[in-house]
Amino acid sequence: MADKKFEVQWEDQDTGFDETSQENNDDSSDEFQKMLANESTDDIDFEPPAVGDKVVAKISYIGQDSDDIMLEIGGKSSAVIAKQDLFDEQGQLNKVVGDEVSAFVVSIIDGEIVLSNSMSHSVAKKHAIEAAYESKVPVKGKVTGTQKGGYEVFIMGRKAFCPVSHIDNRYVENPEEYVGKELDFRIQKVGRDLVVSRSVLLEDQAKSALASLKESLSEGSPVSGKVSDLKEFGAMIDLGGVIGMAHISELSFGHPSHASEVLKVGQKVKAKVLKIDESGKKPRIGLSIKALLTNPWDSIEDDFKVGESYHGQVTRLADFGAFVELKEGVDGLIHLSEMSWLKRVHHPKEVLKVGDRVSVRLLELNPLKQRISLTMKAVEDDPWFAVEERFKVGMELTAKVVELKSFGAVVELAEGLTGTVPTFALKAAHGDSYRKKCCPPNELSVLIQEVNKDKKRITLTLQSLKDRYNDADDYKQYLAEQDASGASKSKAQGSFGDLLQASLKKKS
Repeated sequence: MADKKFEVQWEDQDTGFDETSQENNDDSSDEFQKMLANESTDDIDFEPPAVGDKVVAKISYIGQDSDDIMLEIGGKSSAVIAKQDLFDEQGQLNKVVGDEVSAFVVSIIDGEIVLSNSMSHSVAKKHAIEAAYESKVPVKGKVTGTQKGGYEVFIMGRKAFCPVSHIDNRYVENPEEYVGKELDFRIQKVGRDLVVSRSVLLEDQAKSALASLKESLSEGSPVSGKVSDLKEFGAMIDLGGVIGMAHISELSFGHPSHASEVLKVGQKVKAKVLKIDESGKKPRIGLSIKALLTNPWDSIEDDFKVGESYHGQVTRLADFGAFVELKEGVDGLIHLSEMSWLKRVHHPKEVLKVGDRVSVRLLELNPLKQRISLTMKAVEDDPWFAVEERFKVGMELTAKVVELKSFGAVVELAEGLTGTVPTFALKAAHGDSYRKKCCPPNELSVLIQEVNKDKKRITLTLQSLKDRYNDADDYKQYLAEQDASGASKSKAQGSFGDLLQASLKKKS
C-alpha cells in the first residue's frame, strides 16, 4: 500500500483567508473580549441576596390581574413582591415600571426571590414566623386587647404578647389607643410563647432614616415635617421616619400652656434643628419653630408708644402682678400698685383672671430687656387728680375711721381718698379714751388743715379743736419737723405736745 503523501499548504496558496478581513475581525474580537471581561467583573461584584437582606429593586412589570409585581435586583436577579406591600395610606398603588423600591428578602425558592415589607406574600407565609424571626423582617399584627403588662396581638393566626414598653418608642399615656389597630412588629421570641416588639422596629427605622437624613440634616439647618403628637411640654414632629421634638417654649414667641394652643396634629411645619443627640438608645433631635419666625420685639418701638392706651388679654397671674399679651409674643406687666386707684390690691386675682380683656396704658418700654410696664389706672380716674378743687382747707365734714395707727386715725373722705387726724389731736379732744372713741368704724367730725397733692396727703384736725389752733400753724410746724428730722412719730408727737401747750398759753 503506497504511503499517503501529506500535502503542505503554503501561506501563499488560496485558502479563502483575507488579511483585510483579519484586521477587521481583530477589532470586533477586542470589543467582544471587553464585553466578556465586563460581564465577568459584574458577575464577580454581584452577590445574590440572602433571606433577611434588605435590597433595592427596580420594578420591571406590573400586571393588571396579578397580585404580584415583578422586579429586578441589580439587573441580575428577578424577584416578586405583593402589590399590597407598595400601597400608600389611601390603599392605592402609586408606583410605575422603573421605580425603585426597598424591601426584605423573605424567601428564595428554586431561585425565585420573594420580597416583602411585612411578610405579606403568600409564599413567605408558609414559614413566616420562623423566617421573620431569623431574618428580623417586620410582620403585621392586630392588637386585639390589653392584658397585664402589655397587649395581646394576633399575627398570622397566632396569639402573641407585646410588652407595653415595646408598643411604641415613646411613653404610652393611654394604652387603649392601640387596641384594634394593625401595626408592624418584629418577632423577639418564638416557641410556645410568641413575643413581639414594635419599639425596636421603630428605633431601627429612626436610625436608618436619620442616617439618610444626616446628609442634609445638621444643627442649624431648616427642616420640614408633620406634627405627629402634641403634649403639654411640646410637639412631636415627624421628619420622615425620624421624630424630632420642639419644646413648648420653641413653638412661638407667646406663652402657650399646651402645644395644642399653637399647633394641630397633622399640620405641616418648618423648624430649625437645634441639636442632634445620638448618644442614647434612640436619636433625639431638638427643634425650634419660632427660630424661623420674625421676632415681634424687633419692631416693638414702631408698634407701641409710651403714654398710649392699648387692649390686651391677661395670660398669667403672679404674686406681684398680671401679664397682659399686647400681641403674639409681646407681654407687658401690670404691677399690683397699678391695678386700682381706689383700693390696695394684695393679689391680682382680686381684680383680674386669666383670659380677661383689659384696657391698659403703657408706662415704660425697654426693648433691650424686652420689658413693658403697664397700668390699668387712667389719669382722669385718679382721685387725687382734682383733690385740691374738691377738698379745700377749712372745710368741715364727717368721715369714718378705717384704721387707728400709732400716729393717728386714718379716715375715709371719699372712695380712694383718706386723711389723717394725728394722735395728739385725738388725745387733746378725748384724753386717754381716744382709742375707744376713735377706732373703726366710728365717725369723726373733722376739719381739713392741709391738702398736699404731690405727696398725696391730707392732714386733719377735729372740729372741736378748731378754736384752739384754727390757723393750723402747729400742724405745719409739726409736719415740717417730721419731714426734716426723720424722727420717730412717737417722739415727734411728744415734741408737738410741747408746741401745743405753748400755743394754748398764747391763746389764753
